[in-house]
Amino acid sequence: MKIYQKLILGFLGSSILIGGLGTYFLHINSNIKTTTKKLIGNTNTEAKASVNIGKYLYLIQFDIQEVLLANKEELGKIAKENRLKIKDKIDIIEGIIAADKTANQSRVDDRREEQLEDKEIIDKLEGKFSDYREDLSYFFTLIDSDKIDEARNYWSNHLNKKSRESIIPLVHKYQERSFKDIEEIEEEFSAETEKSLEAVKLYFVLSLLISMALLAYVYKYVYLPIKQLQNVALQVGLEEVGQDNKSLKNKDEISYLAHSYNYLVDSLKQKTGIIFYLESIMDLISESVIVIDSEKNIKKVNKYTSNILGYSQKELIGKKIDFILKEEKLNNSPTKTNESKVYLTKDKRKIPVAFSSNPISSKYGGMKKILCLAKDLSERYQTQKILRETQQRYALVARSLNDGLWEWDLKSKQVFYSPRWKSMLGYVDSEIGTTLSEWFKLVHSDNIQMLKEKFASHVKGKIPQLEICYRIKHKDGKYRWMSCRSIAVRDERSKLSRLVGSHTDINDRKEIEAQLRYETLHDRLTGLANRTLFSQQLQSLLQNLINLAQKSSNYLFAVMFLDLDRFKLINESLGHAVGDQLLIQIAKRLSTYIPYQNIIARLGGDKFGIVIENIKDIKEAKAIADSIQKQLAAPFELADREVYISASIGIALSTKHYDRAQDILRDAEMAMYRAKDLGKGCYAVFQPSMHLKALNFFELERDMRVGMSQSQFQVFYQPIINLNNKKIVGFEALIRWQHPKRGLVSPAEFMQVAHETGLIVSMSWWVTRQACLQMFQWQEQYPLDSSLFVSVNVSPLQFCQPDFADRIAEILRETGLKPYRLKLEITESAIRENIDRATSILQKLKSLGVNLTLDNFGKDYSSLSYLHSLPIDTLEIDSSLIQDIDNYREKYQVIRSIVNLTSNLGMEPIAEGVETMRQADKLKELSCQYAKGYFFFGVLTNEVAEALIANQQSSSQIAIQLSDEGIADL
Repeated sequence: MKIYQKLILGFLGSSILIGGLGTYFLHINSNIKTTTKKLIGNTNTEAKASVNIGKYLYLIQFDIQEVLLANKEELGKIAKENRLKIKDKIDIIEGIIAADKTANQSRVDDRREEQLEDKEIIDKLEGKFSDYREDLSYFFTLIDSDKIDEARNYWSNHLNKKSRESIIPLVHKYQERSFKDIEEIEEEFSAETEKSLEAVKLYFVLSLLISMALLAYVYKYVYLPIKQLQNVALQVGLEEVGQDNKSLKNKDEISYLAHSYNYLVDSLKQKTGIIFYLESIMDLISESVIVIDSEKNIKKVNKYTSNILGYSQKELIGKKIDFILKEEKLNNSPTKTNESKVYLTKDKRKIPVAFSSNPISSKYGGMKKILCLAKDLSERYQTQKILRETQQRYALVARSLNDGLWEWDLKSKQVFYSPRWKSMLGYVDSEIGTTLSEWFKLVHSDNIQMLKEKFASHVKGKIPQLEICYRIKHKDGKYRWMSCRSIAVRDERSKLSRLVGSHTDINDRKEIEAQLRYETLHDRLTGLANRTLFSQQLQSLLQNLINLAQKSSNYLFAVMFLDLDRFKLINESLGHAVGDQLLIQIAKRLSTYIPYQNIIARLGGDKFGIVIENIKDIKEAKAIADSIQKQLAAPFELADREVYISASIGIALSTKHYDRAQDILRDAEMAMYRAKDLGKGCYAVFQPSMHLKALNFFELERDMRVGMSQSQFQVFYQPIINLNNKKIVGFEALIRWQHPKRGLVSPAEFMQVAHETGLIVSMSWWVTRQACLQMFQWQEQYPLDSSLFVSVNVSPLQFCQPDFADRIAEILRETGLKPYRLKLEITESAIRENIDRATSILQKLKSLGVNLTLDNFGKDYSSLSYLHSLPIDTLEIDSSLIQDIDNYREKYQVIRSIVNLTSNLGMEPIAEGVETMRQADKLKELSCQYAKGYFFFGVLTNEVAEALIANQQSSSQIAIQLSDEGIADL
């Protein structure tokens, strides 16, 4: 059989096998997908049915509320219309239940138990709505009989309660079971799909193996022999070798080429022996031998080259010679070269070499190879280096002639002191003798022993070169720092004969070093110890405490962390120079009051650290903290005015469990922040609960950052109501956190952490963007009137950003929302911090067309002096004023004044936190047109808010929803 016939047969066989396997596995995968998707579709239909029941039940509540809130003139008409609407919705709900019941009975699968549970829930729903229809009939009978109060009581105590406590939970339960079924079936679908994928993987693996085997066969036994042997045959033919074909057994082309190739190999074996012999000679040469081609590629290297360079021979062959030779300049001409160059080793060392190259020509002409020889010059260079170092040492001695020179002859025991040596100490030549004692008697008592020991080691040869710094007495009685250097001189028998050295005055350098050390460990402004020195001293005290504790000592000390209150205000109002003067005076006052043996430090900014040693108990520490605050309470004279300051102090006592300064200082700082929470000018003692609180704080911060990255935060919406026509005029966007483990986390818990860590800025921008995007979608989906808007809270940290107005404009451009549909709620505190800057930002926002609200008006201190100058559209009356408005006449009058104020200033009032009908009536009585609160609606998901918008579009009035968390969740 010919080669091409074998190839065709192999390809046909593998194609049939691969096609058969693929068809089988695809058939299995198709059946799995069709069956499982059908099950998911059925279950998903049930889930949608349960959601529709909840929506229609929610709309029935609106219809009933519209009847209850209707005035007497329209009661009969509205009751009649809404009775028909409710009847239609009950019919729709019962139709949904009946259809779902029929669908559930027709299910055929292996979930018989779940099917029975679903049937039980559907039967209960069917019975509940049958009773609900009768209850509604009785409710409208009371309405028709003008028994309005009795109808309201029947609604509140029976109908509404019944829907909340029995019907809604039952709908939730069925909805949860439906979605649970979806999850289970999807898991089964995933498992079956995974099996199918494994089968497909097996199919592709088998196909790949068959293909690879076929390709390997073709490549190895057909393509490679033909390609390689044809080239060899051509070269052999040129040399007239391999023309004898008598030994061929097969007559095909591969056998013929194989015969020629084998003949060639026999010829090459003889040449290989010669090459091996030459390579052995190269390896015996104790110089570097490298063979390169005309392109400077390394072809051969001997072992000596490999050893000195640290590369293996395989690593070098094929590389450019520039890889190991620095500044290679080989000549391509056949002339010899000999020059000094540098080898670069594998470990980046440099080896100087005497380098030469010699071209090797072939018999056919032209330069084929270049033989390179290199001799290691390291030893010669090392000798030159030693010579240079010796010259440098002599040069150093020569330069030291400006210093004092001395020479000690060990045989005569006489010391020569140069005139300069003596004058450096204030003596003339005749005032100092020639003995070593003349020198040593002037050395400081703290340094003499060290100097004698160094000299002894130097004489014994343990120290070849002596260099030591010490203090020596000047003639004026002061000690000066000197640097003494010496070398040992030996005679022709290598025996130590004398010491020769110099004296250098380093007193100025030592004083500068001492000053630098002082500045490194002290605060430049106040002169107190800084945080570094304070931590070192505190660590030393703790170590002493640990040592004393082993001896059962009662030693105790207290660490106080002091932080000035309102120091930032002084800097901003009086200037930083005055602030610095205040810090200096505070440091002086603390230093005067605190005993000298204790430690005082400025830890940075307006923070101070104090250590009070040898106290008896915590009462004594508290008494000292109280006294410190009294000392600071006295006025400070600054810039021709009296300035008053207070401080918050945290106290931590030394106990046996502290072994690091940073731990006790950290606890004192925690206690200081607790003192700030208690009020200005207070102190607090550290308790372990503070540490736990701090850990909880950091854990919550970490979870919040993870939550933001994993989209755990959501935007909810609370409707804003027009009290005159009961319509929704807008929504307030509110952020909520759905924690995967803790559930819904209260904003009161995570908002404080968000403000303190600065996360509130990114969260606020995210809420603003999401709210604008959602309102734009509603704006496009429904023919809304121009009054509907979304209101977004602005954090003070967000408002103080320099590009705040520009970013608002960018969000409006990106989302497409009309500016008048966005209302920004800004707190009074954010505006009061810098009224001029705030006014400028508000003017920019108004120029964009954005509406502005002054948030929480009346909650804290409110200044009317700047209110008239601000471009504010709305004043939001704080919920603290709305509470008990019907019981406290004073609150009623305050709200009346605020409403009149907004009217005079051309603004609109809006009340927040309305929770009862009585509060809503009072606000309407005071002409406060807009309100929000749980009496109307709680916080809603965007789906429920959208349902409200759709319902409002289809009717002339929107029903007012009583506060009901269960219904709101639907």
